[in-house]
Amino acid sequence: MTVFPIQNSSSNQIARPGCRERCGNIILPHPFGMHDTNCYRPGFEIICDESVSPPVASYFSRGGPVSSASELIDPGSGWSAPILHKTPFTISNTLNKLTVIGCNIFGFVIPLNNGITNFTSSGCASRCDVILGYNSSIPNPCDSGNGCCKVTIPSGLSGFKIQTASTSDSIQNLCVRAFLVDQEYFAVDDLIVSRDDSVVPVILDWAVPDFSTCREARRNPTGYACGYYTECIDPNNGFGYRCKCAKGYEGNPYLKHGCQDIDECKGPNKCGQEAICINTLGSHRYWRRHSNNTSAWARLLVVHRV
Repeated sequence: MTVFPIQNSSSNQIARPGCRERCGNIILPHPFGMHDTNCYRPGFEIICDESVSPPVASYFSRGGPVSSASELIDPGSGWSAPILHKTPFTISNTLNKLTVIGCNIFGFVIPLNNGITNFTSSGCASRCDVILGYNSSIPNPCDSGNGCCKVTIPSGLSGFKIQTASTSDSIQNLCVRAFLVDQEYFAVDDLIVSRDDSVVPVILDWAVPDFSTCREARRNPTGYACGYYTECIDPNNGFGYRCKCAKGYEGNPYLKHGCQDIDECKGPNKCGQEAICINTLGSHRYWRRHSNNTSAWARLLVVHRV
């Protein structure tokens, strides 16, 4: 499981005071957290398994563990339905692809919404110029459709089914796989001889699920997840809302005082050596000296962020 990074900050505060920030090499910024209920927002508890090396961070919903992995589906089983309902997570439709491996096979994914089928599906057909065997070389990244195909998945996937169907009776191939996978994952050759219960990585998007939109969330200040000096963002995938630091600030926007002012005067002086930089909250100013034959005077330049 990978937690989305927050904006870089000169402040090291990414978790609530007294709360752990890491599970092994995984950074866990608030609203995620471990152990104490004060350390995480409801619904964002992370379980850190330190009995293995390196430690493994897992998310647990009421229905059990949520894995950022997808099973390989063969024609015998045909269907897969992960449990992401009522969690902050949605399967990323921009970072994952439905991938189908095999000869003359059509694979497709059907979104599910709390058990009710949404008929907006996505699929692709994989053909073969030759019969694939265990020693076959699969095109990689299999964009040609010969022995393998990939296709963009629908948005808003919190549950789904995958099914495969043969498009021809002339070629029989037992090595058929259909799965959702991180689109940057290229170990396709290994999957042709893998076990049916093998898994591949999947990237999850997340949002605060308490309310469907930012507009609804702002109407409930007591439960609003965004801290001071923040902006609310409606996600492109799924429902809920996200927070980010306002322009001129950086840090963890999910902490009350997590977004801190950026001191622009610490960087290069863009207004020249004769200018004096003055940092302000969310912005900065320059004093620039000018002289003529009779007097010297100063002019104030206010830098506005757009």
